[in-house]
Amino acid sequence: MNKKWFVILIFCFLFCFFDCPIVRADWTRRYESKGMAGAVWVYGISEVYDVAIGSSALYVVGRIYSLPPTISKSWRLEKRDLANGALLDVATLANSWPWVYPSIVVRDVDPNKGLYIGGGVPGFTGEKIVEKRNLSTLAFEGLVSTGSTSYGYNEIVIDNAGNFLYAVGAIGNVMNKNGIDKLDLSTGVVKGLASGQYEQIAIDNTGIYVSEPQPKPPVGAGKIEKRDFNGNPVWSYNTEWPVADIAVDNTGVYVLQKKFGDWKLEKISLGGGAPLDSVKGNTGTTECTLGTRAAIAIDATGLYYGRGEKLPAPAGLNEHQWVIDKRDLNDLSNVLWSTSMDFGDDKYDDGAVVKHSDCVHSMAVDVAGLYVGGIIGGPRGALWGAADWGLAGIDVGGGGPVGPYIDIGLRGYDGADTVIFAGEPVGVLTSPLRISKGGVVYGIALVDPADAMASKFRIETNSGLKVIRKF
Repeated sequence: MNKKWFVILIFCFLFCFFDCPIVRADWTRRYESKGMAGAVWVYGISEVYDVAIGSSALYVVGRIYSLPPTISKSWRLEKRDLANGALLDVATLANSWPWVYPSIVVRDVDPNKGLYIGGGVPGFTGEKIVEKRNLSTLAFEGLVSTGSTSYGYNEIVIDNAGNFLYAVGAIGNVMNKNGIDKLDLSTGVVKGLASGQYEQIAIDNTGIYVSEPQPKPPVGAGKIEKRDFNGNPVWSYNTEWPVADIAVDNTGVYVLQKKFGDWKLEKISLGGGAPLDSVKGNTGTTECTLGTRAAIAIDATGLYYGRGEKLPAPAGLNEHQWVIDKRDLNDLSNVLWSTSMDFGDDKYDDGAVVKHSDCVHSMAVDVAGLYVGGIIGGPRGALWGAADWGLAGIDVGGGGPVGPYIDIGLRGYDGADTVIFAGEPVGVLTSPLRISKGGVVYGIALVDPADAMASKFRIETNSGLKVIRKF
């Protein structure tokens, strides 16, 4: 067939909705949960609990459950490509206790270059641990343990000089009593700085910032404390609701608070914890209530807030979606852009369909993009809920995807499903298949038929058979 007419034929099956909002990130990954008919257990359960950005890769830690009769729980560490999310390497963290949500931090330069993971060893008299891993290979390079006295660490940070790691974690075998520890990365010596109910921690060049619920979430109020690097109190600030996350820059401390379905973003001063700005909202649901199930991140251009929200009617009672906002650092009520991701229903081998209670657990941001990890799953079974895990890369400028492709408004049908086709950025015209919009010519992205993002729309080119890439 003449190639010109082949292209025309292809476009008979396509339709365009230009200027459509982008609602799904370019490399959102979805791992289907699968269940056994009539069984209370499911497998394939996994949740992303933390993400960290290195100079050449993204690092992800998530929770894995295995199938009966050998029930096991472990943490999975992954290294992924920053541009397209491709899996580069994987390791299992056998030492991390499933009840303790691990935290990961990247130290990309010497001294003490490496990937650090805070967690805990299994058992009610377990131990707080920090693992060090090689950034390139994920190989184990060392372990610091506090001994059999506690549940584990749940959040860690490293100072800018790379000398000390600061962590919040349980004191003794009392789950709701957390302390602040300081770990010398060169010697492995751990020093306790304070005791309380500390749950989140952030750091800058002047000290550490920790949160303490009063009482335990999701009810009551909260408190932010600033301490110097030796643990001495500098100031404290009482928050209206329990604190879910903290971020800090050179203009203030940003605090995410959650109470059931309500949330509050607040900015307080660096010098004395005085209130500077705040905004409130509601997710429309009591799902994703715990402090670990929402996140904020900041860069020089804005604050990013990720959460799970109930879908508008007529969605099902437990149908949720991820929502990520970018907000003005000096006016938190000013939403610069917002994007949502509805991962749909969870379908099982036995035909059952479960509505999702999608929650955001963690976010990290740099010039490459905003990376969001969390849970995309709904409850099924008496003991454990079925949950996929989601990972998304989002362009910080406008909520679009991370990577070399854009949404140019080109759509196609695959049965009853609508396929969004990927386009090349403005000024990039490597594809022989092109389309014009408003006087601007865009290349339509073509990939090999075996590509993971290949659609079913094929075209013969001078380089052989190609497929239009999905967005």
